[in-house]
Amino acid sequence: MIDNLDILTVFENALAKYRAQQFVEAKIIFDELVQSKTDVPSRMYLERCSEYISNPPTVDWDGVYTAKTK
Repeated sequence: MIDNLDILTVFENALAKYRAQQFVEAKIIFDELVQSKTDVPSRMYLERCSEYISNPPTVDWDGVYTAKTK
């Protein structure tokens, strides 16, 4: 369980892994955040990690997410 004081540190760690294209590792952390805190930003990144695990971005990916629907 993640306490309120650690949530930012844990989120930053997950975000760093996401930006480094370590989507499996990031997904695990974002999932923990969602389960512990029902964290909306983490839920969004969790979904994006799942998408990128299935369909990895190109090698020159700059971290920008392109929405597929409105």
